[in-house]
Amino acid sequence: MDSLQNLKSRVHGGSSAHALDENDIIVIHDLLMSEYGWIPLDEFKKIPSPTMWGLMNQIKLRHEAEQKSYENSKRRGRR
Repeated sequence: MDSLQNLKSRVHGGSSAHALDENDIIVIHDLLMSEYGWIPLDEFKKIPSPTMWGLMNQIKLRHEAEQKSYENSKRRGRR
């Protein structure tokens, strides 16, 4: 999910701030489709930016929680 932080910093004023390019859009579209299923491009283009960032943040939080749970279960298994 480092790419999420990269994208957000580029849009919101990081050291390399600039508008999203076509590759960024593809990455975001792919991420949302992999989590939520097929999203036609026309519908994807209509998603408001705050909603898109909110969805991406939820994906990041879910993945972090899953990773933490996985690491905890590995530690319990070593005992």
